[in-house]
Amino acid sequence: MKIFSYSSLSSSSLVRKEIASSLDRGELVCLPCNNTYRIVADLSNADAVVRLAQSKRRVGKVPSLIFVSDKKMLQETVSEIKPEITPLFAFWPGPLTIRFKLNSSFPRIVLKQLGKGKIGIRIPIDPHVRNICKTLNRPLLVSSANRQRKRGEGSPAQVVKSFSTQVDIFVEHGELQPSKHSTVCEMKKGNIKIVRSGSISQKEIEEVFKTF
Repeated sequence: MKIFSYSSLSSSSLVRKEIASSLDRGELVCLPCNNTYRIVADLSNADAVVRLAQSKRRVGKVPSLIFVSDKKMLQETVSEIKPEITPLFAFWPGPLTIRFKLNSSFPRIVLKQLGKGKIGIRIPIDPHVRNICKTLNRPLLVSSANRQRKRGEGSPAQVVKSFSTQVDIFVEHGELQPSKHSTVCEMKKGNIKIVRSGSISQKEIEEVFKTF
């Protein structure tokens, strides 16, 4: 495991390029995002997706959160974007996860690992994470940096202990304190449904629709 400081993402474009190159090779990278450490993999690389699942010691479906760098990448990642849901894009980048059906063009193994349902997608608030995703030019599959049913995703020491042999690059940003989850929404029968309450309130979501 190679370790970089979070500050190096600001000071050196070479570090960002090295991280993107690592992901391009199908390797796993651990990044701080939204006050927790996350393991990310190239969504289009079947071997990387399987490797992420194995690093978490999961035998079933992998966690279904995807980061995209912008709306253009979103269009290339999902099968359809209904016009009724686009007002929610006002919260991006930010702590809002929207559930979509994945584009069927991804490798068969990836589609099988993620299952047949909708997948949560977000443009992350952290600019460095977005830049890495943009440099790779492909969406990232994301999972919290902890073993199944165990905590520790905010502790650098625990991340190193649990994933030193599975994760190739770790971007360390000290001890991270948990914050509110992202709000999760989806379109259901023509209406926006909040699947999980979080950082963005129902009132805020209702307000943004009034402006459209």
